[in-house]
Amino acid sequence: LYALSRMRAQLEIQKMTGTAGTELNLDFLLFLASTMFILGFGLFFLRLYPYLLRLVYWLGQRFWNPVMYASFHQIGRSNGQEQFLMIFLILALSIGLFNANAARTINSNTEDTIRSETGADIVIREYWQPYSADGLPIIDGASSPQPAGTAQSDVIKYVEPDIRKYSGLDGVEHATRVYRSNETRISQGGVRSDPLELMAIDPYDFAQTAWWRQDILSHHLYDYMNVMISMPNGVILSSDLRDSLDLAVGDAVIYTVNGQDTADGVIVAFTDYWPGYQPLIYDARGNLTKNSLIVASLDYVLSRTAMQPYDVWLKRDAAATDVMIYENIEEKKINIFSIDSANQAITKAKNDPQLQGTNGALTLGFIVSMLVCAIGFLIYWIMLVQSRVLQFGIFRAMGLGKSSVIGMLIAEQGLVSGVAILFGVLLGHLASRLYVPLFQMVYSSADQPIPFR
Repeated sequence: LYALSRMRAQLEIQKMTGTAGTELNLDFLLFLASTMFILGFGLFFLRLYPYLLRLVYWLGQRFWNPVMYASFHQIGRSNGQEQFLMIFLILALSIGLFNANAARTINSNTEDTIRSETGADIVIREYWQPYSADGLPIIDGASSPQPAGTAQSDVIKYVEPDIRKYSGLDGVEHATRVYRSNETRISQGGVRSDPLELMAIDPYDFAQTAWWRQDILSHHLYDYMNVMISMPNGVILSSDLRDSLDLAVGDAVIYTVNGQDTADGVIVAFTDYWPGYQPLIYDARGNLTKNSLIVASLDYVLSRTAMQPYDVWLKRDAAATDVMIYENIEEKKINIFSIDSANQAITKAKNDPQLQGTNGALTLGFIVSMLVCAIGFLIYWIMLVQSRVLQFGIFRAMGLGKSSVIGMLIAEQGLVSGVAILFGVLLGHLASRLYVPLFQMVYSSADQPIPFR
């Protein structure tokens, strides 16, 4: 309980300060908490086990056959000899499962974080040709490709590329347009917000293309998109704006587009997380700041302002590879300014020496625990059977068949080893549920755009 309370307090400090756990004074008892929890709970179970055994025997004493009757009496009169094996199995299995679940959780959250930051399988930023007020293409320094959403005061017009060519690429299942700008402000009731991020989307295509995890949204992503389709001027805001600007669902707001034009909208929902959105970012000074978000319909935004460069998000087919898509882009001679791939970022992250070392240590811990568990189990039962040869001979002389003797051994293993294995598995999963979140302490809040699970 102490470790859990300390862990929650530590995570709350990290959330407020944005620092990683490695930058704070950690209580190293936290790293022993899972093992101590497993040991303590295992010993507590051993204290209850004799009473549970008597209860099971009493409930079925009218139905037990001689084999089960002998098994219950053998274990009940063993004076606790089986407890060493049981605590051994419980510790080995629980710690092994905890290590395995920890490795799986770290890997899955690394992938989820990268996919959430990217927003889709592939994000493409194509070169957009800018034109001057005279209608002539700009070919000097001002014509260099600019990231989508960057304000261009000297550019009058852009020519929009045909997005349909991306849907026709080999291996692409869906494609959608996503315009992003960091020059947006919201006004409501005379109150104006600080600069925030605008994400203008095509609701239907966005729902088919974007990566999202169901547990991070209060409603299904399709529900949000259906509302935006039915209300073209509907907007979704990040939850921090609800408190800072005292907003509510149904309020009308005015927001700027690209720092110049304005558009009106009606709030349809608030959310803490969104595909491609990072709630916390570092500013130019390296300080952690909140990053507010407004999601609007792209067609509605473009009806209020001039055409601006946007990104193209792609969803790959299950059998397609990034190389297949890249080669097809080259064949069609699409002029790409930049391209981001979630799969390539995941591969790079998994090749990180720190992550590989952590995975290796946890995996090795799981393998060693399982080997020790199996070897200890075999040694114990081999020695036990050898010590009871005379007893088995007496049973045979009393008329108990060979199959009955074997059945008695199986019943004893079930009541001792089987119960210990079952409890060890349950305890390992419980410890994982409580203490695996400890690993998120090594990351800063800005490195966790979605909840750790």
